[in-house]
Amino acid sequence: FQHLFTFHAALPRACRYFCIIYHSIMLKFATLTTLIYVAVANAENLYGPGPYNVTKLTIDMEQDGTKGTLDIWQPIDNGTYPVLFYMAGFSSPVALYNTILTTISSHGFIVAGVDGPSIENSYEEEANLLQGTIEWMQENFDNELENNASADLENSTVFGGHSAGNHAMVQLLENTCSIAKGLIMMSPVDGTDPFGIVDDFVITPGVKTKFDVPTLHIAAGLDPKKLRPLFPPCAPKNKSNDHFYDNMNGQIFSINALAWGHSDIITPCVQTLCPAHPGTADRCPGAEDYQNF
Repeated sequence: FQHLFTFHAALPRACRYFCIIYHSIMLKFATLTTLIYVAVANAENLYGPGPYNVTKLTIDMEQDGTKGTLDIWQPIDNGTYPVLFYMAGFSSPVALYNTILTTISSHGFIVAGVDGPSIENSYEEEANLLQGTIEWMQENFDNELENNASADLENSTVFGGHSAGNHAMVQLLENTCSIAKGLIMMSPVDGTDPFGIVDDFVITPGVKTKFDVPTLHIAAGLDPKKLRPLFPPCAPKNKSNDHFYDNMNGQIFSINALAWGHSDIITPCVQTLCPAHPGTADRCPGAEDYQNF
C-alpha cells in the first residue's frame, strides 16, 4: 500500500481519485475471490469418501416372511436420509460392492443392497422379489436402522444396480414405478446369458420404456472387451450400455469411464472373465479410483 499511494501522489489529482477507486474495487474483488477459493477448498470432496461415518448392517428379512437378506449401509449420525436401493450383478453377493456403496453412504445416503439375480429365477421373478423387498422396507426399514436414523423412502428413493442387476431393476420399473424417483445404471446388461441364447430381455430395441424417471447411466469403456477368446464379453455391445441408453423414455445423463472395465466396481476386483483397468494384471490396481469416483 505504501508503494501504491506513493505512486498515486505523483499523478494528477483526477487520475489519483480514479486510481484509488479502481484499486479499491480490485481489492474488494480480490477479497471476494479469496473467500470463494477458501470456501471451495474447504468444501466436501465429492470424489472420494464423504463427511459421514458409515456403519453396515445385514438384515434377515425371512424372519418377517420376505425372502432373502438385505445389506444396509447408513450414516451413523441421527437424521433422515435419501435411499439408494441397489442390486448387485449376476449371481454376485452385494457385499462385493462394499467400497463403492460405503462411499455413496458417506455422502449422506442410506444404501439398501440385495444380491444379484440368481440363475434359478427368471427376471420377472427377480422383479417380484425386489418389489417384495420394497414392501418389507416400507413396513420395517426404520426399525432396523441404528442411532435413530430414518429413511425418506416415499420421497427420495433411487433404484440402482450393476450389470444384470439393472435388468431386474428395469423389469421392476416396467411392471410398476413403485417408489422410484430415479434410476442409476452402472454398466447395465440385458439378457439371461452372455451368449444371448435364452430369450429373456427387458429392453426391445426401438421401443421406449414405459417408465420415465430421470436416469444416470455409467458405462465402463472396457465393458464390451473380451478377456478370454472363447468366452463372450461380460457386457456384450449389443446388449449393454447403449442398448439401454437408446431406449430410455425419460431424461438420461450418461458417463463413460473409458479406461475402466466391468470388474472395477467390485472389491476385491479380480480379472477372471471381465477385463479391468489397466487390463493386464490379475488384480485391478485402478479399481479403488473408479469406486471412489
